[in-house]
Amino acid sequence: MLPPASARVLVVAGSRSAGERLRDGLGASRVVVLAHTAAEALAHLDEDTFDVVLLDPSLPEAGSAEIATRLRAEELPTRLLLLARTPFHEGRALLAGGAAGWVAPDGPEDELELRVREAELDARTDRAAQRLQARLSAQPHGEMVAADPASRALMAALDRAAASELPVLLEGERGAGKAACARRIHAASARAAAPFVDVECEGRGERELEAALFGAGARPGLAEAADGGVLLLRGVEALGPGLQARLLRLLESRDLFRAGAARAIPADVRVMSTCRGALDAFVRAGRLEPALFDRLDGHRFRVPPLRERPADVAPLAAHFLARGANGRLRFAPEALEHWGSARWPGNVEELRLATLWAAARAQGEVIDAAALPVPSAARAGLELAAGLPLRAVERAYIEAALRRNGGHRGRTARELGIDPKTLYNKLGTERPRRRTAAS
Repeated sequence: MLPPASARVLVVAGSRSAGERLRDGLGASRVVVLAHTAAEALAHLDEDTFDVVLLDPSLPEAGSAEIATRLRAEELPTRLLLLARTPFHEGRALLAGGAAGWVAPDGPEDELELRVREAELDARTDRAAQRLQARLSAQPHGEMVAADPASRALMAALDRAAASELPVLLEGERGAGKAACARRIHAASARAAAPFVDVECEGRGERELEAALFGAGARPGLAEAADGGVLLLRGVEALGPGLQARLLRLLESRDLFRAGAARAIPADVRVMSTCRGALDAFVRAGRLEPALFDRLDGHRFRVPPLRERPADVAPLAAHFLARGANGRLRFAPEALEHWGSARWPGNVEELRLATLWAAARAQGEVIDAAALPVPSAARAGLELAAGLPLRAVERAYIEAALRRNGGHRGRTARELGIDPKTLYNKLGTERPRRRTAAS
């Protein structure tokens, strides 16, 4: 079976005549590119993708080693074959460093064809496996995707932590996806079939949170409900001294006391916690017990904000759109380009809400760039989104944008990505006036 016509081979031969001879012998069913120096070869590798590199290992100035190092360092699926009668001197080192084999440049033509074809098929198999792995990794787990290298590195570390029983500490900005990371660890762990209990620690009184976590009288708490599974404490830095002491006891002895009870209750829970920022800063500020920090700090991860993983924006937006619009809508190919370079101060949650805004304003089944809200404005009125009719939320969103732009309707329309006439129609007769210097 001949390789596909699109197969690409880079021939790096110090002798021009030898390179041209190889190109003539291989070029009938594939694209063959010639290079006569290491610099030329590296330039071609910068600009193009090849299935096979045929490399003369006797290039001057250790050039062949530099080419092999590039292929290995970038983990390219490209197969490296040495052009040598026998693998000696530089050839032996290159074979040890990852070259797939060697072929005599002046040997039988059918042998050259066979070796190159085998290398092409191996390279294409590797490339297909990489594409499949990328698709699998990019499947959202909770609200996590791994299209960006920063996310892929984080996910690999999270998966390693899943095999452990140590507590997990997730640090990062609000909305970055810390809880989703915790769910990913739980889903990949031996506790996956057991409960995952998610507790918000911020904004609750000490007694209320104590009763919710540890129970009172005959009523069990959330820590008991998580028995065998995971207890996620969101905003663990908000715990007061009393709750810190009780949590430390749970971590040290794996038992707890309900309020007013004299008998300990065993609780086999894996504690995960999140903090908006670095938790050790709260220790230095005297707001968190050092002993509790040491216990919580089993596996510590910094969840990068969305602006540090721009390649995640498009697949995340597609995920939110598919989930929120039941597969009815899709983004135009160019629509999300400017979103990837945005700052996203509200992180993943801001992107989710911006996607839902875009879906609500879409006309037809394709969302183009004109229907996308400006990312920096996407947070406006987020807290209004729950429980209000869409028309009321949209009106609040527009009025917030008008206030940011001093009542200037033209700038507001540009920020919202809509025509000024559309803005006027949505405002109706009650249009906020532009503020003057006197006001």
